[in-house]
Amino acid sequence: MVVKDLLGEDPSIDLEMPRLPHNLPKVILTEDEVAKLLGGADLRSPVGVRDRAVLELLYGIAIRTGELIALKLSHVDFNERIVYIKQGKGGKEGSVPAPVQTLKWVRRYLEEVRPRFVRKGVDDQTLFLTHTGACMDRGAVCLSVHRCRKRAGLIRHVTPKSLRIALASHLHAHEMNPRHIHLILRHEKLSTVTEYARTTLTGMSKAFRKRHPREKRSSR
Repeated sequence: MVVKDLLGEDPSIDLEMPRLPHNLPKVILTEDEVAKLLGGADLRSPVGVRDRAVLELLYGIAIRTGELIALKLSHVDFNERIVYIKQGKGGKEGSVPAPVQTLKWVRRYLEEVRPRFVRKGVDDQTLFLTHTGACMDRGAVCLSVHRCRKRAGLIRHVTPKSLRIALASHLHAHEMNPRHIHLILRHEKLSTVTEYARTTLTGMSKAFRKRHPREKRSSR
């Protein structure tokens, strides 16, 4: 995307390639384990459908727990297939392309479950609610993951962050450009300059949808 006649040289040549954190767990969830975890939601209950939507977002867009519980209804754009992060780490805002399977479960939650959870006359437009109508907090999100892990029969310890780390690993395995992964994870320390990041957003979105495991699994 560099026009040499105008810039003289490629400004990205000397940029460092982003890497996964050094403190990653020794064992990272495989794609099959993630599929089992997602399938562990009890879809016979409204809470189970909500849990599935929560886990789909945790893995689907590598969203942090604090970012997830801050989501409002208007932050999910189904037409453009984008989730807007308004209260990201460090107070930063951003947007992430969302896989079709992830949005499918969020839509189902919105249509079938959330209306049942909303307290009459009280709705601050928070996306995820508990069965009592309260906004989900970090503890509630952890409990959602725990329920699905237990029903899926997974022995290893799994936290909301486990899904974020798993997606980063899986995208690396699918040979996605590390710079694009860096943008998806929204790390505080960027190894690319702001202008370069802006020019790669379109390419990142296309690559994300091409290589994301939740784009490839049509029914699980």
